[in-house]
Amino acid sequence: TGPTEESAAALGKLVELFYAKFATDIARWQEASDRTGKALGAAATAAKTPLHEILEGLHKSRAVFTYAELFQMFVDEFTRRDVPRRELRTFLNEIPVVPLSAFKMLELQCQQAVSRKMALLTVLSLIENKPSCRWHGLHLLFRLAYSGGEDKDVRFDTIRRSEERRV
Repeated sequence: TGPTEESAAALGKLVELFYAKFATDIARWQEASDRTGKALGAAATAAKTPLHEILEGLHKSRAVFTYAELFQMFVDEFTRRDVPRRELRTFLNEIPVVPLSAFKMLELQCQQAVSRKMALLTVLSLIENKPSCRWHGLHLLFRLAYSGGEDKDVRFDTIRRSEERRV
């Protein structure tokens, strides 16, 4: 097995870990909130589940780490091992929910010339492949294109990459 196969296998295991954490956090919230679906039905319970609050840890118990904290641990390790950014794009497209911190990280990468292209392609990929990421991704692109600060290259690259992707 080559490095690519090993990398794909490791990424697959990480994706499974994120799905397990996602399912566990939702189940734990429903159990703690006594929202098992008996009275409301499964569809109504699912509709009332505050995913953002659960996954970002806005009302978390100190004894449990959140999905967002797991994501941050992954990003730290990803950076420490200097894994190619293309792998991050694949990973973000496969995990069940992309935390808000991912968009903050991508925005910082877009501000740096060396990582801008890959970060913009990742944002565009998320917009294209994950409907739940469209609002945050488009919001980030508009912010970069229309208020990119003093660095005109950020605005130019954002608009150019968006146009290239459309064609």
